[in-house]
Amino acid sequence: LKDAGFRSVSVLDGGLYAWQQAGKPLVGDPMAQARLDRMSAGELFAERLYTGWLVVDATAKGIPADLRKWLPGNIAPARQKTANEQVAAIRAVVARQRQANARLNVLVVADSDARYERLDAALAKGGTGPVLYLEGGLSAYRAYVNQQVAMWAQQNQPPRFPSCRS
Repeated sequence: LKDAGFRSVSVLDGGLYAWQQAGKPLVGDPMAQARLDRMSAGELFAERLYTGWLVVDATAKGIPADLRKWLPGNIAPARQKTANEQVAAIRAVVARQRQANARLNVLVVADSDARYERLDAALAKGGTGPVLYLEGGLSAYRAYVNQQVAMWAQQNQPPRFPSCRS
């Protein structure tokens, strides 16, 4: 932006979600504002090599090994039997890891979106700080990764031309 002539340029640490959580004003579509705590599969895929992420595994059976390689390396489990136990586990792991890195970005990953509403309400009360949720859950991320892998495989194939018919 500076190269394009803008003089006053800043990077908002934590993005609009952190701005909103700090009680700062936002204007625009209220429906879009309600989804600021969601991270799309494409955004996660683009951020997967960034070391400033903590992925909290809130899935029922754990993140499969074949999908772990497509996630940031810092993954902590929080798969307890009850919702209250899971919230307590998430709070504990986030607090522990934020002691070492206060600017840590936290992404909670569940199997689908259905679990996030309950977790978000409970985590917001506990002062866990900004927490993002993977939109569509792990199933959406798997579909996105499979799509990317298929596109890369296609790029490595020689071009196919239709046969000539006379």
